Amino acid sequence: MEIRRVQPADKAAVLTLVNEIAADDYIPYCFDDWVEDQERCVFLAACEREKLLGVANVQFLSERVAWLQALRVAPDQRRRGVGRALSQACLEQAASAGRQVARLLIDVDNHASLSLTAGAGFRKTAHWLRLEKTTESVTAPALRSPQRDELPHLVELAQQHGLHLWHTDWNTYDLNLEALQVSVDNDTLRVLADQPTTAMLDVTFDEEDGEYRAFNLVGPEAAAKRILLAMEKQAYEQGVRQVAVLLAADSPHLPTLQKLGYSFTWVKDPQGCEIADGLTIWEYDLTQLSK
Repeated sequence: MEIRRVQPADKAAVLTLVNEIAADDYIPYCFDDWVEDQERCVFLAACEREKLLGVANVQFLSERVAWLQALRVAPDQRRRGVGRALSQACLEQAASAGRQVARLLIDVDNHASLSLTAGAGFRKTAHWLRLEKTTESVTAPALRSPQRDELPHLVELAQQHGLHLWHTDWNTYDLNLEALQVSVDNDTLRVLADQPTTAMLDVTFDEEDGEYRAFNLVGPEAAAKRILLAMEKQAYEQGVRQVAVLLAADSPHLPTLQKLGYSFTWVKDPQGCEIADGLTIWEYDLTQLSK
């Protein structure tokens, strides 16, 4: 088995492989960017006698953090160690690039990946629960994007409330000014227009699911309630009838959401029991690769 960078000429084979796994994968939309951006991405392919076995991508989020994503193995090549080999190659690429931590995301019901990831030396560092609600007409304040001089205050606010990671619906950064600036650049970071440094949310609109989706609810209870209502109002006025919030499993705001009518969604564990839907973030200490 050979592991090498994906080339532009691999596009047809990669898209065919991805389509065999899922018709709605995001890789087709990212392929060109990942191949072209060789400073911030290492897009890898596992091949054998010119046959594509699988792919994986590692993205450099900062000078410290690498993000592993898009691990895909052809259905007829599974249980041959292809996924493990690609994951190890991604870790080695990240370590060679001087990163100290590698992170990845796994849904709580992806039991095979959870088991493999734990066995590969990753540790779970975050668990977010998903709560959702149908929108309705409410009275609430306006939202806006924060101004640059407000960002340091928002970082301090988040740290005061115990937030150390910043998840953008795609990647998980260390919580710092750089991470908040990413959300500002993506036009997803929202604050209260009348009290901009009391609460914040990272809000995206998911076209496929037809919902507003929010991460990183930060602020005291009263301000958190106001910004949630403001998001609901904006969604309703845009014709979006569902909002979802992903919140840390130990967040003090869980009761606030439930009081506002948010409820958990449910999936099955390997024994068939219902568990709260959500996602997990895992980390790998890359410094151990150089020891």
